[in-house]
Amino acid sequence: EAQPGAVQRVRDEYAAAIKQAPADGHLYEGLANFLEAIHDWEGAIAAYRRLVELVPEDAYGCLQLGRLLGERGRPAEGQPFLERVTRWRPNLPDGWFELGNVLAAQSKFVPGMECMERAARLRPQDSSYLCYAGQMLGKLNRHAEAIDHYRRAIAMNPESWEAHFELAGELVAVNQPEEAMREYATVLKINPRQVASRLNLGVLLVRFNRLDDAIAAFQSALELEPTNRIAREYLDSVIAHKAQTP
Repeated sequence: EAQPGAVQRVRDEYAAAIKQAPADGHLYEGLANFLEAIHDWEGAIAAYRRLVELVPEDAYGCLQLGRLLGERGRPAEGQPFLERVTRWRPNLPDGWFELGNVLAAQSKFVPGMECMERAARLRPQDSSYLCYAGQMLGKLNRHAEAIDHYRRAIAMNPESWEAHFELAGELVAVNQPEEAMREYATVLKINPRQVASRLNLGVLLVRFNRLDDAIAAFQSALELEPTNRIAREYLDSVIAHKAQTP
């Protein structure tokens, strides 16, 4: 973590350089990167915005400004900048990906999913784009298509615990709990510290009246996160239910 004095020195250096060359977009790009690195989000947004004002056709500046606005909860502001990127650089997968994110943040899941599909076609070796498209398909209740996306992502990257996790959720949505349990078990083989999978697996185990296994799942979640209120509530509920069962 940077010391306050060092941070201020860098700020002062950029301020002095910008005073000498106020129309140099590279200075604002560097300043924005620095401010984002120290989590001065509004300062970074202002610097990226100035870069775009100076060089309106700068695809990098538009991409970073649109992305950061989306990440900071202002997706509608970010959308026009990302639309510029996809117009100017239609073969840049990151542009479609970030545009898909800000559209999804506004609950525009159909165009958001289409953007993710476009990104996936441009970078076919990256399974994450298929997963993001799958998430949006799930929100549209297009569960079969979402499942297909996750299975394709897993075929590309079998060690992606995120793809297995999302697939499990979709399998629950289409009433295939046993398959979902297998997917959650796979997640835990890949990432044993994945607490949400332990909780979800426990809930499904309760549905099959496998109470001892469910208790073990909830207890293991609490071992990883002792203050997890949901895990504690689930565990107490199952223990109480088991005590009342003849």
